[in-house]
Amino acid sequence: MAPNPSKKAASKIDGHANTERLRALRLAAEATRKEAGIFGDRTVGEILHPPTGTVYVHVWRGARRPDPLVAPSPQSAAVPVNDWAALAAWAATDRLDTFLRRTVSVNLSSPEAVKVKAARISELRASSQKVVNQD
Repeated sequence: MAPNPSKKAASKIDGHANTERLRALRLAAEATRKEAGIFGDRTVGEILHPPTGTVYVHVWRGARRPDPLVAPSPQSAAVPVNDWAALAAWAATDRLDTFLRRTVSVNLSSPEAVKVKAARISELRASSQKVVNQD
């Protein structure tokens, strides 16, 4: 028995309506985040070395997390120029698998990411943790 054409058409309309509903929800959520100043393509993360308790806080663009410990260089966009020498020396202190990575905040604008990074560095320093960042 062939499928009923009216059911198939109704299914397409329902699917289209559902897609439009989800799109409207996504756009509303984006608008809310934009109004709050927390919308963008920047992410703030930390690299922690548990044996020494040292931390490096970094910001990157996009969903793909860079690994600044793998061959840090002054040309790397993931590492500010004033941080790369200290980061390279820190990375050489132990095996790379001893470093833990963690995401602090996502979907931030560039100015908001800078604020979150600075706040996190201040928190870490206030709690007497050693921070590798030079700024």
